[in-house]
Amino acid sequence: MERLSIEKDPFLNSIFDAIPAYVFIVDADVRILYRNATAARLLGLNMEQVYMKRGGEVLHCIHSDEDPGGCGWAEPCKHCVIRNVVAEAIKGNRTHRKFTRMELRTEGAVADAYLLVTATPFLYRGAKYVLLILEDMGKVISPEDLNKQLIEEIEDRRHAEGMLRRNLAAMEAAMDGMTIVNEAGSFVYLNNAHARMFGYGSPKELMERPWEIIFDEGELERFHGEIIPGLLHEGRWRGEAMGRRKDGSTFNMELSLATIPEGGHVSVARDITERKQSEEFIRNILETVDEGFIVVDRGFRIVSANRAYSEQVKMPVSEIIGRHCHEVSHHLPHPCFLEGEECAIKHVFEKGEPHTVLHMHRDSFGNPLYVETKAYPVKDKDGKVISAIEVVNDITEKKRLEEQLFNAQKMEAIGTLAGGVAHDFNNILTAIMGYASLLRTKMGKDDPLETYVEQILSTTERATNLTQSLLTFSRRQVINPRPVNLNDIIRDINKLLLRLIREDIDLQLDLSDEELTIMADPVQIEQVLMNLVTNARDAMPEGGAISLETRQVEIDELYVRRHLFTRSGPYAMITVSDTGMGMDEKTRENLFEPFYTTKDIGKGTGLGLAIVYGVVKQHNGNINVYSESGKGTTFKIFFPLIKAKPDGTRPPLPPPPEKGNEVVLVAEDDDAVRFLIRDILAGSGYTVIEARDGVEAVEQFRRNSDRIQAVLLDVVMPKRSGREVYQMIRALNPRIKPLFMSGYTADLIHNMEILESGLNFISKPLMPDDLLRKLREVLDR
Repeated sequence: MERLSIEKDPFLNSIFDAIPAYVFIVDADVRILYRNATAARLLGLNMEQVYMKRGGEVLHCIHSDEDPGGCGWAEPCKHCVIRNVVAEAIKGNRTHRKFTRMELRTEGAVADAYLLVTATPFLYRGAKYVLLILEDMGKVISPEDLNKQLIEEIEDRRHAEGMLRRNLAAMEAAMDGMTIVNEAGSFVYLNNAHARMFGYGSPKELMERPWEIIFDEGELERFHGEIIPGLLHEGRWRGEAMGRRKDGSTFNMELSLATIPEGGHVSVARDITERKQSEEFIRNILETVDEGFIVVDRGFRIVSANRAYSEQVKMPVSEIIGRHCHEVSHHLPHPCFLEGEECAIKHVFEKGEPHTVLHMHRDSFGNPLYVETKAYPVKDKDGKVISAIEVVNDITEKKRLEEQLFNAQKMEAIGTLAGGVAHDFNNILTAIMGYASLLRTKMGKDDPLETYVEQILSTTERATNLTQSLLTFSRRQVINPRPVNLNDIIRDINKLLLRLIREDIDLQLDLSDEELTIMADPVQIEQVLMNLVTNARDAMPEGGAISLETRQVEIDELYVRRHLFTRSGPYAMITVSDTGMGMDEKTRENLFEPFYTTKDIGKGTGLGLAIVYGVVKQHNGNINVYSESGKGTTFKIFFPLIKAKPDGTRPPLPPPPEKGNEVVLVAEDDDAVRFLIRDILAGSGYTVIEARDGVEAVEQFRRNSDRIQAVLLDVVMPKRSGREVYQMIRALNPRIKPLFMSGYTADLIHNMEILESGLNFISKPLMPDDLLRKLREVLDR
């Protein structure tokens, strides 16, 4: 197993040691290849103890509350959170997280903690590793002061250079390559470490060669154009260069040069191959995580940024470095806190503690990005904050889904209210419509009061349509779905749609060649199309074009999550577009709410799009709208496709009701409705026995069981429901024929298992002819 060299580099090691979380780098078998100081203190081991263990240490000391018994230290168990999270991250090749209560088991103690376990896989030299971070209650990385480390390193190097002049023995003991070069560019002295670094057997072998031989040929131009002039001008030079060994191979070295009073210069060379590899290792880690990561100095300038942040702000990293964070994130010429924005970095610099804020950034195109920013201080050894690390998490998609969910819940609440009103309203309408119909049948053709009756029926019919519209919106009306070809529905209704629009509007059809079979009530789908085309017409007072097209589309899991679909798979898509006035954001937000309309008073009920929304949702579909002011509107409607042959038959027109002479038990708790049903049935030859609640209905049947041929039961009644009454009556006479009625919503009827059981049902408000036909159908079956 290759030993990682992070612990040997103070610059990189300080980053990991500054993180307050427990940080590990493990392989696929969860063997520790590296742990930061926080993790080492947790397990009571120092770095050398970790790396001296053969093959690394297997991490299996942490258990979740899913396995309260634990497994001790003997063998890792299948419930280990660490192993499970690492396995999922490697399997999915992406960051995997789990928040859980855990036991931190060390060799001497057990402690409970609530931790967020984050595993991020990455490749390094062809092998797969995992960056594992255990965060205690939201504490994330907080690196130490990096700049101070560099300053101390320079001071140490200068001290070493002074010691070089006074004590060559100390130079021989140094791990870095050290030389003294005269003004002619020849070696005066070099230590054994320098000779070994460049592949020579002894210092003498290299002493006979010019100093510049240690540079790669590609660096010679830079050697003469930058390094030597910088050394002569400043008296010192420090930087990275590409070294060349005796065998011609190259390596990365860090070189420090300083002139000496005697003439010439002293140099200190360090092989930084491992450090470069570690930097690449760290860079791969930061580039792998999906959260934006920047380092900001006290002047609010960005000194480092990862790929995720670059993608969030849609700018290359090369253009981000050196710019102020408020320029890049907010597109502001001055700090965002001057505009009233809460700034997490400002809080860190002022308070010296981590801080989290939620606000809006903008990308380079000005589009809003909702981000959660977490800032952490980077301190020097004296505790002074010298820079800040900010983790920027783009939650734009999350915010959008929250808004979608809120709107869905709002629509559901409005639908619940509409459904609750429907029952009592339908009972009232049943009485008004029923008695007005009976009154009309008893009038002569020339009766002057017939006009008034027609007005009553016309008004109650509008009220009935209003109730049905509300139930349609709330997805609580009873529908009659069957396999239908969506294209056939559009072709059948095309002539009607043409009559709805004006001559200055062009209706264009573009139907898919594929057969789009869906499970739907064709009448309801026609209602959707009529409402959308009518709205498009009204949005184009000066004329325009309406396009209606169908396509088969495949909805994947990502689209399902983003748009709150019921499931993934094949869908039939209807697109209705117009070239009209379009809508602003406020209109789009309230578009599907009942009674919301932008039309003048008297020109719309505000229920058209509410009905569209309800029908689509009741058919397990989805609807999206795209519109801007002055740029037209497009509705996209999705219905799940099914594998079945479409049923192209249409129901025949109902025949006139027939009279009867049977005895019918009518159980209805609303007096007005019960009296109306009694008069309707009695007027057609039936004998009616009445009951006001469920208990009375059972008693009446027991007394008249030999006479009653059918029972007409309200689904919801006091004392006993219609379903309970029927079960008790059926026990007395299994051949009794039931007919259920209700003004309640369809979901309640389904809960009562009326329709699922194949029982006969008629919804309120009841029209006399519809009731008589249904009763006759039940009796004759």
